[in-house]
Amino acid sequence: MYSEIHKKLENVDSSTYEEKYNQLDAEKVFKERRAVCDGYSRLFKYLCDLSQIKAVIIKGYSRTLSNEIGITGDVNHSWNAVLLNKNGIFLT
Repeated sequence: MYSEIHKKLENVDSSTYEEKYNQLDAEKVFKERRAVCDGYSRLFKYLCDLSQIKAVIIKGYSRTLSNEIGITGDVNHSWNAVLLNKNGIFLT
């Protein structure tokens, strides 16, 4: 499911995205076929719910450089955690 979402949607560069792609609900993400991380995680959660798979959306910080660790500010990333066979799996 995770791979198919990434194949079907166009990722919107978060540094240049239009505000309209922020916090779209799952159905709008599917219709638009474009999203930032929040849209990907909402669509994945929606599909997991339909499939009766336990999943949550996690909001936090994306870090690309080691000197960014521990720096707080506005939350800038969303991802999912899924419970499969009693094991937690994080998907970014």
